[in-house]
Amino acid sequence: MQIWARGRVGKADLLKKHGLELKAPSAIYHSDEAERVAVEVGNTIRELTEEQIMDIIFVQFANSARLAIVSGVDFVELHGANGYLIEQFIHPATNKRTDKYGGAIEGRAWFALELIDHLCTVIGLGKLAVRLSPFNDFHVPYVNPTAEEDYTHIVKELQNRTDNGRALAFLDIT
Repeated sequence: MQIWARGRVGKADLLKKHGLELKAPSAIYHSDEAERVAVEVGNTIRELTEEQIMDIIFVQFANSARLAIVSGVDFVELHGANGYLIEQFIHPATNKRTDKYGGAIEGRAWFALELIDHLCTVIGLGKLAVRLSPFNDFHVPYVNPTAEEDYTHIVKELQNRTDNGRALAFLDIT
């Protein structure tokens, strides 16, 4: 089962209807139309706080992964591609944070790596997979100009985890 979050590409009007805010790593709209709708419905984009990031990792994704495994799926794939939340943290044009989740790739990759580490403890080793799209231009302003270096860093971090007995089920690169 694939799990993911939309972040900045969420629908402001639909979120508002359900009492939810439009939130992302940084307050950067997906498009002028998305901004127009968000302003019109009174649900403007907000940067996630560190507390909200912790909730996404340790409660929301963890509960989703746990429920997937309990329901009988073989493994959970984190959708970290195609401009959704995980990629929004990684991509330098959609992450302008100045805290531990921003800046150089070590910070921009921290959300993904922290999420992966936690989910491995929640659902068990070998039951988590990750999908990444280094040269994606869907839902992001442009192809990440530092994609090769950024994703090399992430893959090396994943390899370090594998070398220390914490391997993913697989890594899906699109």
